[in-house]
Amino acid sequence: MSDPDQSKPPIDNNDSCKDLFNKIINTKTNIPDENSENGLVDKKQFQTYIQDSNQLFKYVNSNKINIENNYKQNLDDLIDEKHKQIVTNKNLINKISTNYLNELFFNISQGEDTFDYQKFQQYYNSTINEIQKGFHNIDLDKDGFIKLKDINNYLTNLDIIKKSETENKPSFLRWVKNKKPDDLQEKSDYDQDYKISYKEWESFLIFVPRHNNSRLRTALKIYSNISKVQASNSNTDILNRFKMDEDLELDQLTSELGKRPVSKTPKKDEQPKIIEMKLKEEKMPKLDDNANHDTDTSFKEHFNIDSLKYFLAGGSAGVISRTCTAPFDRIKVFLIANDKTLHVTQVLKTIYKKAGLKGFYVGNGLSAMKIFPESAIKFGSFELVKKLIFPNSYQNMKDNPLGNYLCGGIAGCMAQLFVYPIDTIKYRMQCEDVKFSSPYSNTKSTISIKNIVKETYKQNNNAGIRNFYRGLPAGLTGMFPYAAIDLGTFNLLKNIASQYYFSEYTDVEDRHLPNMVLLPLGAISGSIGASIVYPINLLRTRLQAQGTFAHKHTYDGFFDCASKTVKREGFKGLYKGLFPNLVKVCPSVAISYFCYENFKRLLNLNT
Repeated sequence: MSDPDQSKPPIDNNDSCKDLFNKIINTKTNIPDENSENGLVDKKQFQTYIQDSNQLFKYVNSNKINIENNYKQNLDDLIDEKHKQIVTNKNLINKISTNYLNELFFNISQGEDTFDYQKFQQYYNSTINEIQKGFHNIDLDKDGFIKLKDINNYLTNLDIIKKSETENKPSFLRWVKNKKPDDLQEKSDYDQDYKISYKEWESFLIFVPRHNNSRLRTALKIYSNISKVQASNSNTDILNRFKMDEDLELDQLTSELGKRPVSKTPKKDEQPKIIEMKLKEEKMPKLDDNANHDTDTSFKEHFNIDSLKYFLAGGSAGVISRTCTAPFDRIKVFLIANDKTLHVTQVLKTIYKKAGLKGFYVGNGLSAMKIFPESAIKFGSFELVKKLIFPNSYQNMKDNPLGNYLCGGIAGCMAQLFVYPIDTIKYRMQCEDVKFSSPYSNTKSTISIKNIVKETYKQNNNAGIRNFYRGLPAGLTGMFPYAAIDLGTFNLLKNIASQYYFSEYTDVEDRHLPNMVLLPLGAISGSIGASIVYPINLLRTRLQAQGTFAHKHTYDGFFDCASKTVKREGFKGLYKGLFPNLVKVCPSVAISYFCYENFKRLLNLNT
């Protein structure tokens, strides 16, 4: 039977908040502190209290001490490989401890050097509310205790952890109860060891950072990583153990292995292991800026399963976005193809009168066939090109915005080159349909992709395949700046927004911007890019559509098309259809980035 006093969450948090703040401010440090006399807590005082009292950081700190002792006791007997392993483990735990403690202090102090009771109370109240809600969500049978099955159900249903993090859940719960994970327990004590009261839960999570909307996930991740470090202390082949686990800080691991010099000549029977380790070390990417990087990185090395996931996420996002905005694309092509100045309302009435709602989706099937590989190649190549050109910093390009612009332009050109023939067929199909959408025609549409392909192939004295690539130079000329501005600006704005929403200590993988922020960022970047390169795209479209019913003019090339367009319609003719294009581009790019970022999160890719 549960203890109601133990399991019931407190109603008034003020006394608890004051007590906790007083404990922090009364913490003694080696350095005399005048701030505490003024009711202020600085970082040193806060971190000292946390490391001495919070179970999570006590656990991290105890492992750090164990590793240091292991290092000192066995210094003379350590071979180079074991030496590197211990140094790596020590630095890994230091990084975990420092990053999370800095993030906690940043959140409480709101970016200042100290915090007072008022700031602490704001953090405390909001955190307690979140912990209470989380406790009730996990406590499925509402008995006032969290049990192992509750944790299993909660984490599985929300899918907020990876399979590699679930192995230690039973020992994790015993750890939360301040018991050693490997303690043997009597069968009669089993249920008690795996039951957590609200007070225990609150005490444990109050100073755990909230990543990806879950403090529990953060705690479980730290516990999982520290457990692996513990296990590695008796295993010299650290690379074999950790290489496949993305949760461990592989950048820290590889940089430490890369920097540590050989300190002792190994015995003969130990040489094969060290040779094998060095081979693996050379194959693994060194992500530390100060390490000596191997610049001869192969394409095959970077093109892995995760790379394919980026292509899949990009293609899926493109199809959803294009289908949602197909009517705008239909109106834009109609306006571009016509020489006469038509109002958007006239176009809407004409298309609807002849074909109904279906008329707004003419060519959308072909668009979907085209946009999936185009969007997949654009987004996938963007990530891949970053790895190939900037192997040392591709995971965090916030300090290299020009690199994002360059990679974006290259990725856009690669996508354009691949799908250009499909694009040509789509435009010609839509322009031929204008014939049947004309108010002066009662002819029923008999357009087919097969006929369009045949007619295009025979055009210009049977020029053949070349007809499908007419306007390609103009297309690539327009695509490079558009894709560069689009992808580069979006990532620049995303980094700026991330600095506002997250502290500098938050892990990159935990920086997920709200969807309501992603949408306007995508709309802004897409609109800027589309407006700048619109004249080039208009001329490209006319080159692709030349000789059709809607656009009977023919051209000798890009400059001939530009000259004749300006002569017939003036310079404003180069911006014909810009408004409906922006009306289409804003939601299209916004939806595309919205879907892409969420697909990346769904597929556990870096955002």
